Amino acid sequence: MKMLLISNMYPSKKYPSYGTFVKNFIEICNDRNIDVETVVLTKNSNFISKIINYVKYYFKIFFFVLTKNYDIVYVHYAGQNSLPFLFLTKLKQFNLVFNLHGSDVFPEKAIHKFFLKITNQVLKKCRKIVVPSDYYKECVSGIFKVEKEKIYIFPSSGINEEVFHPKSKIKCRESVNINLSPAMKVVGYIGRIDNGKGWDVILNSIFKLKHKGIINAGNYKFIFIGDGRQNKQFDKMVKELSISEFVIKLPAVAQEKLGTYYNAFDVFCFPTLRKSESLGLVGLEALACGIPVIASNYAAPKYYIRDGHNGYKFNFGSSDDLSEKLQMFFNLSDEKVNEIKNNCVRSVIKYKKKYIKKMLMEILLN
Repeated sequence: MKMLLISNMYPSKKYPSYGTFVKNFIEICNDRNIDVETVVLTKNSNFISKIINYVKYYFKIFFFVLTKNYDIVYVHYAGQNSLPFLFLTKLKQFNLVFNLHGSDVFPEKAIHKFFLKITNQVLKKCRKIVVPSDYYKECVSGIFKVEKEKIYIFPSSGINEEVFHPKSKIKCRESVNINLSPAMKVVGYIGRIDNGKGWDVILNSIFKLKHKGIINAGNYKFIFIGDGRQNKQFDKMVKELSISEFVIKLPAVAQEKLGTYYNAFDVFCFPTLRKSESLGLVGLEALACGIPVIASNYAAPKYYIRDGHNGYKFNFGSSDDLSEKLQMFFNLSDEKVNEIKNNCVRSVIKYKKKYIKKMLMEILLN
């Protein structure tokens, strides 16, 4: 089988966590002896360079699709990728599959809203549409009026169990080298520092826990791993709330190193405010490492987090409720925590890469 893989999200040395699931997708295909050619775009923060790169990217898409033959043309993300296919589907017949994510359905920027109508037209030309979760299947079917039989579920290339599995907490804390003692209570956040990601909900909960006298800087740390457009707002808020002694902020980390950081946490916080959270892979990765997750009772995470089983859910956007859930978690007995940690690993077995390879092949070959 010969596939053309197209994506405007792909990791680079500068942005190692940007579109890692696309890289993982290609690895799964290669492992199944699928011949994959790629047209991909890496992240660029310079506006002029971004425009030039998109022109080159679109040209390559037209060239590859029109001059070569593939069994499948597989496109990760609609949005800007939908534009060339509005024309290509009129110029040539081919097996087109779109894999939708996040803002493809729920626009977060003006440009996403612009491409939404184009995406709607292109989806009608697709043989299949792939989405990360049951939650997103319902969203896509309802918003784009697509029959559910045409929509397949594939969880964003799944969890790489070679990277994300339980490890020694003590050794991992030594390895990350950020002065975390074995006795510390550590809360982790991994994700972009952007609007709607909920990082501010965590900061407000730290402030409340501090002023209630529940936490102290010697025994509690909150680790934030990631970058984004709101880095300055993050730093300003930490300063204004006077909680810098609790917060450790690190830049984005390459995926192969993330497992060590997850295992250095006691609990992972996933406070998303985005309806476009189509899967929430970071939550699944944490669970695969045996780390309980405290997540927003919202979007995709609310479907795989079970209270008292593999974590807890808190009310949407509520720093008060998050504070209470964190306090409750740290008051659990060691026996209960170990029970939850064991449940975490079991709850994500179906998302592991070795199990979803078969799922992908069924989608591609069906």
